[in-house]
Amino acid sequence: MKIMFLNLQYAIGINGSWRKILRHFPRYFYCGAKVRKNVCSDLKKVLVREQPDVLCLVETYADHVRGLLDENYTFYDVESKYGIKSFLRKMPGFRRRSNAFLARKDLDFQKHFLKNGAKKLIYEMKISEDTGLFMGHFSLFKNIRKRQFTELTELARKYKKVIICGDFNIFSGYKELEFMLESLDLTIVERGGRKTFPSGNPRLHLDLFLCSRDMEIKEMRVLEDQLSDHLSIILEI
Repeated sequence: MKIMFLNLQYAIGINGSWRKILRHFPRYFYCGAKVRKNVCSDLKKVLVREQPDVLCLVETYADHVRGLLDENYTFYDVESKYGIKSFLRKMPGFRRRSNAFLARKDLDFQKHFLKNGAKKLIYEMKISEDTGLFMGHFSLFKNIRKRQFTELTELARKYKKVIICGDFNIFSGYKELEFMLESLDLTIVERGGRKTFPSGNPRLHLDLFLCSRDMEIKEMRVLEDQLSDHLSIILEI
């Protein structure tokens, strides 16, 4: 099984380099449909090339996701990343901001909303009877991330084998994940491997796969395609 994760940056097409940021800064406030369409078209080409069984997306919109659907990817879900009662769900500029996944076949899945942070959504996908896949986008604030990781640990305990992917925003390094790794007996796949942010000149390893230590990993790759300010990652088990 092949799983792909990407922070799409709402398809504004900025690779995080200062040159691109300065040149296209207005896109952070307003980005035309043509730019977003081109980014999603490039993502579609990556899907055709890589053929993942599941694509996990954060920082996306519902129309981006629906534009990726075809005869290969027919099952999907998209949801606001904010809490059910969050005022951000109704605010212009925020209400469309979502996380999502696409899959080649129907998956048994649940949506969880963490108690901590503004970005609360966690997707749980049942890969097999004993294996669960979790995906999220975690807080920019270290103290909130710590509480989110503790909550996620409790959600994942019910599985014998666990895969967690996401934009972890661990600006203080891998040590932020130690509690979750030890509690669930997980390992960081390709720990110390290629960095993923910003995609134009990667300096931080923010996008990760965490997997049970006894899980057989066939391959993990960081893709070269600069679809956003984050590079995509792919895990094959």
